[in-house]
Amino acid sequence: MRGYIYMEVSTHEADVEGTGSAPEAPVDILGSDLYSNIVAPWLWEYALDTIATYNIDTSHGIGHLVNTAIYTRIILEEYASQSIIPSLSKPQEERLITDAAFTHDLIDHKYMPEAEGVSRLTNALEEHHYGHENISMLLTIITSMSFSTRVTRRRSGLPMIAPGPLALATAIVVDADQLDGFDIERCRTYQINKHFGRGPMQHLNSHLDDRGRLCRGWIKTILVNRVLKYIEEYMNTATGKKLAVPLHIKVADYVAREHTHDDLFDYP
Repeated sequence: MRGYIYMEVSTHEADVEGTGSAPEAPVDILGSDLYSNIVAPWLWEYALDTIATYNIDTSHGIGHLVNTAIYTRIILEEYASQSIIPSLSKPQEERLITDAAFTHDLIDHKYMPEAEGVSRLTNALEEHHYGHENISMLLTIITSMSFSTRVTRRRSGLPMIAPGPLALATAIVVDADQLDGFDIERCRTYQINKHFGRGPMQHLNSHLDDRGRLCRGWIKTILVNRVLKYIEEYMNTATGKKLAVPLHIKVADYVAREHTHDDLFDYP
């Protein structure tokens, strides 16, 4: 199972001072104390439920969501003295952008109809009093950041990230998502599930000899055609580019080496 680059998330709701119980309807969810280190406990539970409901494999599962959120927090430090979303306070914008990073693949069209995912997430956010403007901003970020959306815009002669008040927030989450894209094991897991179906790894044993070579080809293709181009063509922030350098070197080394079918499941 993929590990997190870091995880320390509370599993209980924070008490409101002097009441001994969680608030029923917080006025300002982004400014409240319901958040633990990464996201609110209810959002964590929502993510786990969505992953289970739609059988989202580990390449886009909770490990990836946590890593993307943490990379986002690291990149946000680059903009500590700069307003990213002018309508929000600094703590509010940090939490909204982190939430966007954490939820970005919970509407992924590869696992569910995007409209269904958006509707489901919207309902959950409304239920927890996230606020209509905040919901709109979060959804704008996560519906405009996919690789295919950005490439389509570029092919049409447009900026990959649409200009506007949320452009920098989107760029930050994009970079965080791409940093976790350098994870070779994650790439492999996605390709295996995409081409062989989601489920236990045991059913792949009979495919190793005939299809293992194909799978290695698919992995290397996405690494060469996409991941190894991240720094030069797709990263947006100085911090994102800096963090990407050692990851890029590791992927380039992997692509350059010869492999046997055994290392399909045994990446060092």
